[in-house]
Amino acid sequence: MTNRNSYLESECVEASRKKGEAIFLGVISALSLLLISSCATVTEPSVTSPPAAPMHSDYPYFVTTSGSANQKENIVRSMKAAGLTVQAEPQGNFYTLEVVLGRVRDTNSCGSMRNVIYKVTQMGARIMVIKARGWTGSCTPGIYDEMSKILASNARGSS
Repeated sequence: MTNRNSYLESECVEASRKKGEAIFLGVISALSLLLISSCATVTEPSVTSPPAAPMHSDYPYFVTTSGSANQKENIVRSMKAAGLTVQAEPQGNFYTLEVVLGRVRDTNSCGSMRNVIYKVTQMGARIMVIKARGWTGSCTPGIYDEMSKILASNARGSS
């Protein structure tokens, strides 16, 4: 009888251990999916550093990109659609818009999901910063369109 009780007890312990492992793996899987999906969702643009000085709506922008040089054309297109002037070379009174692109978090047929930062400077001094996460590339509407609209509204509101 003692051997039978020991056997049943060890079977119960083994079954409990397997159930505990299954629950643990389920919780870890759910948390992993939650973390992955939270990094691949759109985050609306927000001005994280408001204009430090009045912005002039008639000043053109010289655009630079970090993280993906092939996105410059899409960024310039969105800026022009928002009513901003873009120049190919820095000259006269102008702003520099540095667009910093984070790593690719997801992809689709028109582009990729990325963190995007718009840093506006003038003669090296930071004017404002806008941050967001969204679809880059030729996606319409894309995150560049939304961020360029915010940039344009801040320039119009300051002059």
